[in-house]
Formats: sequence, C-alpha cells, structure tokens
Amino acid sequence: MAGAFRTAILIVLAFSIAIIPVEAGSLGGAIEAAKPVVVSKPRVDVIKRTVALVGSVEPEAKVTVLPKASGRVERILVDEGQFVKKGDPLAIIERYELELAVRQAEAAVASAEANLERARKLARVKAESQLKQAQAALAAAQAGLEQVKGISEATVQARIRQAEAGLEALKANLEKIKKGARPEEIKRMEAMVEQAKAAMENARENYERMSALYEQGVISKQTMDGVEMQYKVAKAQYEAALQQLEIVRKGAREEDIRAMEAQVRQAEANLELAKLYARTRSWEKDIKLAESKVRQAEAALELARASWEGEVWKLEVKLAESQLKQAKAALDLARKRLEEATVRAPIDGVVSRRMAEVGVMVAPTVPMFEIVKADRVKVIAAVSESEIPHLKEGMPATVRVVTGEFRGKVDFISPVVDPKTRSVKIKIWLDNPDGRIKPGMSADVILTLELRPKALLVPRTAVLTENGESYLFVVENGRAVKKRVKVGLTDEWNAEIVEGIGPDELVVVEGGNTLEDGDPVRI
Repeated sequence: MAGAFRTAILIVLAFSIAIIPVEAGSLGGAIEAAKPVVVSKPRVDVIKRTVALVGSVEPEAKVTVLPKASGRVERILVDEGQFVKKGDPLAIIERYELELAVRQAEAAVASAEANLERARKLARVKAESQLKQAQAALAAAQAGLEQVKGISEATVQARIRQAEAGLEALKANLEKIKKGARPEEIKRMEAMVEQAKAAMENARENYERMSALYEQGVISKQTMDGVEMQYKVAKAQYEAALQQLEIVRKGAREEDIRAMEAQVRQAEANLELAKLYARTRSWEKDIKLAESKVRQAEAALELARASWEGEVWKLEVKLAESQLKQAKAALDLARKRLEEATVRAPIDGVVSRRMAEVGVMVAPTVPMFEIVKADRVKVIAAVSESEIPHLKEGMPATVRVVTGEFRGKVDFISPVVDPKTRSVKIKIWLDNPDGRIKPGMSADVILTLELRPKALLVPRTAVLTENGESYLFVVENGRAVKKRVKVGLTDEWNAEIVEGIGPDELVVVEGGNTLEDGDPVRI
C-alpha cells in the first residue's frame, strides 16, 4: 500500500518536471507564450473619400452699370447697399434737348400723317387732272400752230400792200388839204377813217392773240415784235385819218399841213419796217417752234396717260406711307434716347458701388454703379487634375464659411485644365435667401469623391504594410494568421478591405505590429 502511494507521487513529480520548462520558455523554447491581442469582426458600412479645397464666393451676377446717353448727371436716385429691382431708375441725365427732339419728331409724324391722308384723297384726282391738263395743253399747242401758220408770206405781203395804200392815201389827203376839199372828198375821207379803224381793230385782236402765244413760248420774240409793230402802225394810221378828217372839215392851217407831212413820213417809215419784217421770214421759225411745242405736248400727254392707266398715282400714296414710317421710326428713336437718359437697373440686386455724383459728365464708357445679385451665390474652387476621374456634375459638396456650413452640389466642371496650376475649376451654387453668404468670402469646400455604401470595413490600425503591400492578422485556432489584403477607400478611422478576408473572420485590431505569422495569441 505504501509502495503504491510512493509510485504515484513519483509519477506526478515526473510530469510536473516535464511541463515546467515549456511555461517558462526553457528547454529549447519547445512551448511559446501567447501574445495578448484585441480582435473584432469586419463590419459592413458606408465609407467615402473626401477632399478639402479652398474656394471663394462670387455673386450670381455682378453688373457694372454704364449709361447709354451722354450728358451731365441731374439726379442720383439710389445709394450703396440699397436693393433695386430690374428696371428701377438709378439716375437721371440731363434731358431737355432730348425732350425737344421728341416733340420735333412728333410734329414730323403729324405732318407725315397729314401728307398720307392728303395723298390718299387727292393722288387719284391729281393724276386725272394732270391727264386733262395735258390734253388741254396739246389742244392749245395745236391751235397755236395753226395760228402761227396763218402768219404766212402772203399775209405779210398783204400787210405791205396795206401800208403802201395807207401811205398813198395820206399823200393824196395831204394834197387835198393843201388845195381844199370838196364835200364828196370829205365823205371819202370819212370812209377812209372807218377803214383805218377796222384795220386797227383787226391788228389789236391779232396782237392780243399773238401775245398769248408768245407767253406760251409758241412764237419768237422777233415775230411778237413784228405783230406789235403792225398794231402800232394800224393805230397810227387810224389816228392820222381822224386828224386828216378833222383838218379837212375845219380847213387846213400851216401847222396842220406840217403835221400831215409828218404823218406821211411816219407812214413811209412803217412801210419800210413791214418790208424788213417780210425779208426776215421769221414766221418760218415760228412755225417750227410751234411744231416743237405740239410734239412736247403730245409727249406730255402720253406720259400723263401712261401714268393714269398704270395707276402710278398709287406710288404717291406708297411714298407718303413710307415717309410716315420713317417719321415714326425717328420718333421711336427720339423717345428711346429720351428714355435712355434715365439710367435703370439691369437686374434685381443690391447696389454694391456708386461711382457717379450729381453734376459730373458721363458717357457710355463711364461706369456709374455696380449691382450684385446674391440670392444665389457660386463658390469657385480648383481641384487637382488627378481627381478628374472622380469629378461629376451634381456630386454633393459641403461649404464652410465664417457664417456657417451649407450644403450644395457641383454644378459646373471646367472642360479645360489650367496648365499653370494643373487643376480644373468647379462651381458650386448655393441658395442665399438671407444673405448670410457674402460675395468675396473665403470658403472651405469638402467634396465626396468616392462613396461605397456597403463596404467591408476594419479599423485603420489593423492594416499593416510590408514592402509596399498591405496585410493584417486574423486569429484562427488561437494563432495569428498573416493575410495579404487589398485596401480600397480609407478615412480617418476605417479602411475598406476589397479582398483578402471574409466578413466573419476575427481581425486583430490591436497588437498586430508585434505579431508574426503563426504566433499564439490570447484574446
């Protein structure tokens, strides 16, 4: 019994001696100590990659207001910081001369309207009247030609003979006066007076008729002078006959005889003038001139008839209509220039600058105001060209300024890269109804370039690198197992594992940098 107990004690001591060196690391390191680690399973969650940019705030619109008119500023109607709506007056430029121009243009329109009304009423009547006048002018020219043809060589010769007969009669009367007249001679002289009177009347009528033709340009001045001379001769012969009859009735005195002799000499001179007129043959020229007048009248009649039949008179109405349109256009222009003397706001917004003062001269090249529209603002930032593949219009953006943080989206990506900065410009639009975002502010822009909604995530401390490759440790059967992994997105706390581990593995998240593949671990 005692021997058996001793044997048991020896066996226990021998086993104890066999395992003590393993726990203590003796006996050639046959048994290693387990390393403490902290483990967790990967989790499926959202991860995103962001980039921080510095940008600047610009208004939705900024307009420099230039006047359209030149002149001296009469009034300034707004000041800096004042809200204006599109079309509100900002300033008034001197406009007295422009108002005068408008009144002048209005008067021109009224005149053109009256001309058009008159043309519509009278153009047709006027054309018809012109046709009738041309017909009458032709008839008058033809009548004048016939009258001129009446002044023939035979007529002129007859007048010469008449002058010769008158001269002979005067001479005979002179002899009778000197000798004394008998009663039958007195009667004969009375008959001569009547004949002379009739000749004078005929000459007067011819003179009046030829005067009308001369005024119309049908006969020459030379012919007119001859007709006038004939009338004067006939008149003188009549007056001489009267005087002779009176002398015969009363008895001749010495002075009467001298007067009669003077009349004889006058008759001789008139006869010479008649012969001279006959030698000039001026009636031939007058006939040609009258024929020319007839041809001109025929041409004028043809033109008037063509105008009437072709309704050319309607062109006068169209011309009046065109002149009215021109007058109205000039009035519109004058009114436009007058309106342009009032400088108006081109957009809704706030007057950010006022550069003009009352009394200064301005012109279309001189800025007067600056207006900004900031109900919406745009944030301009530059993104490195390396991020271009991840940029998309509509992607979310966070904008931080001193007055707060705002959410927006990328509305514009420049199609070109700035060669100096190797970056592209982006624009982010933000609503700004309360005006908290001021144009000119500096802004921090956060862009989410990549987003994985169901990523397999581990703490960033779990991922280690060696020779440019990523790896981590998982615990399997109490030991650390080294696994190479492919890392996707990372953020401040997490790393996305694209491949290399599964969702149910125990990943060493603390203590991994002291492990070697296969090390025993204690969780």
